[in-house]
Amino acid sequence: MPHGKQQISFWKRSGLLEYMNIPHQNVDLFLSFCGIEQCVPGHFYNKLRSEYHLHVILSGQGTYIYNGQCHHLGRGDMFLILPKTAYIYTAGKTDPWRYAWIGFNGTKAKQFLHDAGFSSDRVIRKATAAPEQYAAYIQTMLECDPLNPADELKQLSSLYQYLSVLVSTNRRESSSKERPETYERMNYVSSAVRFMRENFTKPITVAQTASELHIDVSYLYRLFQDTLQSSPSEFLMGLRMQHACDLLSSSGRSVQDIAIASGYKDASTFSKCFARENGMSPRAYRKNHVVS
Repeated sequence: MPHGKQQISFWKRSGLLEYMNIPHQNVDLFLSFCGIEQCVPGHFYNKLRSEYHLHVILSGQGTYIYNGQCHHLGRGDMFLILPKTAYIYTAGKTDPWRYAWIGFNGTKAKQFLHDAGFSSDRVIRKATAAPEQYAAYIQTMLECDPLNPADELKQLSSLYQYLSVLVSTNRRESSSKERPETYERMNYVSSAVRFMRENFTKPITVAQTASELHIDVSYLYRLFQDTLQSSPSEFLMGLRMQHACDLLSSSGRSVQDIAIASGYKDASTFSKCFARENGMSPRAYRKNHVVS
């Protein structure tokens, strides 16, 4: 979409580096403003914006008032100004903030911000990535000549990369917040399975497995039922039975030796468990499954 004549301003003075009124051709997403500034103590701003304005705080302190709420912000915080929405932000009087910002819009801007964790109800979030990473993208934008078609693409590329970092860090943060219990549960199950696989040839018990993980036996049972649709004892039994079947069909070792090698204390207990699980005695299994 061709752009009309627009005035472009470039400000460079002590503590401030800014591009304003950048012409654009991309209707999906375009950059209108960007800058980096060390604010003076008490500096405030409340002018209504026609585009989205996103600030990342590099150092210092300040406040952002939106929808009747006052947010005290510092390094690593980000705040969003919505188009045509009242707000006011003020730099701290003793430790004024230094921030980097972008002003942008486009038909996909709202969706990108939603994916990055912003909405009309959530205008504050943590940068998660180092604030300097975002500032570096803005510095690249500032070094471009927006009247040069190649540099306009470079600016747009930096804007997409900036938003990409926001979206990716928000998804990681959301996943860890929304499913911390799920990750914990899966870690317990994985650790229990690994412990059993490494030790099933010894006379270990489910209670010992739970103790190894520092959790209750009842909790371990619930974890296995929920994730594997099996109890820990059934899983442990399965490991031992498979191992015993392999030895019975491929070796001439005695039932007593195979019982010990499969984690049982004696042949009698092993034979009873084997018959219950396989429908025949160890000797009958060997007779029917011996490998010639």
